Amino acid sequence: MTKQQIDSIIEELQQDGRVVAILITGSYVYGTPTDDSDFDVRVVTRPGDGWAEKYRMRFEHKVELFCNPPDAIRGYFDMNRRENKAHALHFWTHGMIVWDPTGIAAQLKDEARGLLELGPYAGEWEKSEKHGI
Repeated sequence: MTKQQIDSIIEELQQDGRVVAILITGSYVYGTPTDDSDFDVRVVTRPGDGWAEKYRMRFEHKVELFCNPPDAIRGYFDMNRRENKAHALHFWTHGMIVWDPTGIAAQLKDEARGLLELGPYAGEWEKSEKHGI
């Protein structure tokens, strides 16, 4: 995907009244996309406005959307610590905020970073090559 295509997807999401912030993660952020890469997007929604949408096709590429209000995202952070798997914490810590007019994405990113540093409730993080943790 080109920068122009990525910008177009972000602009489309910004027009959705449920969306309050956008963070991107995955290979496009880390500089390692391949022809088969999907575009990973974490969408912060207004409270009560989360929705499930695994993939949206744009420009012949899969766009993977995770759309949740802040409390649900924090719930995933807690679940990561309880299950000893840091996926959501990793995405939020290392992702790139691309739109955050209220500052909620920056707040969630800071919370994720702090919880990732604390580690799971007991023991060490399960190692995962896929997520680089």
